[in-house]
Amino acid sequence: FRIVDTAGMRRRGAVESVLERASVEGSLRAIRHSHVVLLLIDAQEGLTSQDIRLGNLAIEQGRPVILVVNKWDLISAEQKSAVRSDVARRADESLGAARGAALFHLSAIDRSSVATKFGALARSISEVHARWSRTHQTSHLSQWLRDFAARQPPPALTGGPAPKLQMMTQSRTRPPTFMVFGTWETTAAYTRALTNRLRSDLDLPGVPVRVRFRGPTRSRPGHTR
Repeated sequence: FRIVDTAGMRRRGAVESVLERASVEGSLRAIRHSHVVLLLIDAQEGLTSQDIRLGNLAIEQGRPVILVVNKWDLISAEQKSAVRSDVARRADESLGAARGAALFHLSAIDRSSVATKFGALARSISEVHARWSRTHQTSHLSQWLRDFAARQPPPALTGGPAPKLQMMTQSRTRPPTFMVFGTWETTAAYTRALTNRLRSDLDLPGVPVRVRFRGPTRSRPGHTR
């Protein structure tokens, strides 16, 4: 595979020169044309709001994300565990559509460590790309849907019966997108719960998963398509 090293991006309001603006646009274009995005995080700063914005931009483009904490040698041994835990926690909270993303830490000074870690990172890139590209059988997905609905029935919408979820199929890959057919669309909260469980059960950590509901053409209050 080919790795594109983009320029560092500051907050939009801090971008000053024409050259820097062009560099930022090039980086954003690289995200849109990528297959896997490595989100580089400064170990001394942790996961910043700008990192989160860029990660969510990658997710909006349907790209899987891997977290890479750089400058690992610049923090103390006592800080390392806290930084690792904090980055993982904040990523799961703020980059929910790519929950469970792989996390690596690198130090450019320790060249032997870079070589070892890069091998593991390359394997992780290949694995997440394969998951992002994988197709799942309709029969398996529909059985999964029935099991999920039995454990966690969809809520009844205002003025009507509880929706019945009948079948699920995968409509596309890259990112994996699933279509749920039922008697009615369901709520946004239920869609999030279903999507998170689906990502976990299909082993898609760090991969944006999209779920669409298709019911009758009539709309109901509080529904999501």
